[in-house]
Amino acid sequence: MSSIQKRPDGKWRARYRDADGKEHARHFKFKNNPRDPENSAQHWLDQVTTAVHTGQYVTPDRGRLTLGDYFDEMAARKDWESSTHRQMRLAVDDSGMRGRRLQSIHRADVETYVRAMVDRKLAPRTVKTRLMHLGAIFNGAVLDKRIASNPATGVKGPALTRNRSTAADAPDSIGPTFPSSDDVSALLATAEGTPFAIAIAIAAFAGLRLGEICGLTAADVDQAGGVLRVRRQVQRDASVSTAIEIRPPKYGSVRDVLVPEQLVERIREHICVHGTYGEVGWLLPGRVLPAGLADVAFPIAPGGVGPMWPRAFETEWTRTRRAAGVDTKFHNLRHYAAGGMIAAGCDVVTVQRQLGHKNPSLTLDVYAAQFRGPDSRAKDALSRLMADTLAD
Repeated sequence: MSSIQKRPDGKWRARYRDADGKEHARHFKFKNNPRDPENSAQHWLDQVTTAVHTGQYVTPDRGRLTLGDYFDEMAARKDWESSTHRQMRLAVDDSGMRGRRLQSIHRADVETYVRAMVDRKLAPRTVKTRLMHLGAIFNGAVLDKRIASNPATGVKGPALTRNRSTAADAPDSIGPTFPSSDDVSALLATAEGTPFAIAIAIAAFAGLRLGEICGLTAADVDQAGGVLRVRRQVQRDASVSTAIEIRPPKYGSVRDVLVPEQLVERIREHICVHGTYGEVGWLLPGRVLPAGLADVAFPIAPGGVGPMWPRAFETEWTRTRRAAGVDTKFHNLRHYAAGGMIAAGCDVVTVQRQLGHKNPSLTLDVYAAQFRGPDSRAKDALSRLMADTLAD
């Protein structure tokens, strides 16, 4: 129900009741003035009516919640991984709009934030990721009838320039960094005789992520078939600095990874020399879990031996690489494995499945330069095509 009435002061009072029976009213200078629709009572009521019929109607007071408060409310009912929660919270806090009411945020505000990130020289992928996270939060607000439309819709981040260099020390390299064979050999030699040596070997010759390596058990190794079964990852819990989470791998990339026989032999020797840890049989030394730790995908009783924690892993890695004189990140060993597969002629889908990427396009984004490198097979194929054509 809606109505328009003229007040004693000459202004026009437009009012309507929403589905809950609550009355909403505004005052305007004109009842109906096509030349000044924003000051027209009839124009406002027409907009409300259209929004109701199109399903876009939002009660005005629903959008008064701040972006920060809405995010906290949204996060409390989402089953996000800790890393996802951390990244989305970072996007909210970094945007400078945490204290702004949802209804006051417009597309221009989101574009201004993107421009600010670019000016701060954040990596294009970082900018796009934060924009994507903000868009997901605003989309949730739309679905929850907090706002009528998503202010991030149509806002574009900077173009992702595919990496140009395959060299680790190239000054203009914007792609992954690839350790040299000498670097990997030095790291393995330095870690020789320690339980950590197998972690370096699995990253360099199977391409597993740090958290996935922490989550490996002896039961995940099919020594006869030459397969590593990637079933879980270990992550720090963002909400509790002294706790961890054991979850399925990133992007749901549970997978079986074929590995070289030489790596299987190293794992076999590792188990013979160092054994496994805890009742679960972790490959890497872990620690007794504190009481109250809730593991999502791999419950362990309090007092049981858990996996190696990522923080302890990083400490061991830093000690090893410094002793070896190698300045690189552990994640770069994963790039080393990918580069080796691509150089040997593996196609993008094969590499994607081995690494557990979400889709082949992500693999191409990361390793574009390696896939488009010189390949004599294309030359030979075109040579045969040319010879057959001219012969005909």
